Amino acid sequence: MPAKDTRLGAYIEKELEKYRGVYVPVRMNALLCQFKRSARLKRLHPNPDDEFCDPKIGPNYEIVGRYEHDFREAKRHSHLYCDDPLIVEKMRPDGFLILNGHHRWGAALRLGYKRIRIKCVNLAQETDIEKILAASSHTKRLTLDLDEVVFARAGDPEEKLPLFGRLYRERLRKGVPALIHFFARRGWDIWVYSASYYSMDYIRALFRCYRISVSGILTGTQRKADEKARRRVEKLFSGKYETTLHIDRETMLLTHSGSDEYEEYKPDAGEEDWSLGVMKIMDKEFKGGK
Repeated sequence: MPAKDTRLGAYIEKELEKYRGVYVPVRMNALLCQFKRSARLKRLHPNPDDEFCDPKIGPNYEIVGRYEHDFREAKRHSHLYCDDPLIVEKMRPDGFLILNGHHRWGAALRLGYKRIRIKCVNLAQETDIEKILAASSHTKRLTLDLDEVVFARAGDPEEKLPLFGRLYRERLRKGVPALIHFFARRGWDIWVYSASYYSMDYIRALFRCYRISVSGILTGTQRKADEKARRRVEKLFSGKYETTLHIDRETMLLTHSGSDEYEEYKPDAGEEDWSLGVMKIMDKEFKGGK
């Protein structure tokens, strides 16, 4: 196990103390979120909610060492030393908060690099969720995992690719637009989520290509967050929605606020018409979706 780097540890603690209680995520221009860019390392700040900054866990110096080796080798062969960008969020009072890539940031610092590649994302904040819920008159919610359900995997039937869809890497699984229209017409709010760090603007623009929209977009959901904030958000949802339907690849789970019971359904349909199987169950369960 590589020895602990006291200089890196001291720098992390200094940065955390400098911004403790004062940093605030801010929205970045959506166009700028579309591109990778180079940023000075001094403008990148460690995330206090990440395990990398937890005194009981801290940086894994074996991982940091591997990145140092990779960076040196890439530089020796005149390649980009970090083509895979760090995922960051613009913050006030200055710079960017690291969401993913702390160990690469630490390796670059130890090597004395001045700049590194980044990609900015806009993630939903608690205030965004509050505004969406306040503006909605619906009491039913549909939740869909972007990577598990919405985006097509290898071998999945896909929706016909719109003209501007070529600008995006992801493709929608066949049946997703019809499913979203089905629930929206019947008074359901649609929330999509992902553990990956997609920018909200990116997902909205992709959906517009397919002529669909959703109520809310929650990404980066596996990042370590303040537990009190997590409970507040959960309370917002439970206080708003009487019914929640979660759809994954194999099953559907229907839950009701204030109850520990749930109904589980398995759509009887193949890959080509899986969404039709969901619609039939919902029409039967809610007598036409009402």
